[in-house]
Amino acid sequence: MSESNNALMTTDTIIDNIRSKIMNEFANFIPKDQWDKMIKQEIDDLMSPDNKNRKSYKNVILKELEQETQKRITQYFESADWQQCWDNYGNPQASEAIKKIIIENSGLILQNMMAHTSQMMFGEFVQKMKNFHFNNFQ
Repeated sequence: MSESNNALMTTDTIIDNIRSKIMNEFANFIPKDQWDKMIKQEIDDLMSPDNKNRKSYKNVILKELEQETQKRITQYFESADWQQCWDNYGNPQASEAIKKIIIENSGLILQNMMAHTSQMMFGEFVQKMKNFHFNNFQ
């Protein structure tokens, strides 16, 4: 799947890709119309409910999708948006993408960092208030 767009490939696109790959190998020995019939027959046979290898076709598609997804994810995270940069003094700086994530999630990040400690401090405060009240009014 060498399509550069994100759309799913149609049967016509698959046929065109198969045709061009095969035709490149055999240098147009077979006329285009005959190629079309042969390719259509192969796909029809492959997709037939009677085809016992149909599951292997699904596995081929899933493997291709997995490889394409992995390639796109790798390209995305290797882009300049995610690369560490340095200021004029050589200090490491977060990328713009990382800064954006931090800003958008700063409340949740702070909550996760401070929740346990804050709860413990509040518990101690309440306990001290109880002890103070109890000790001063006996």
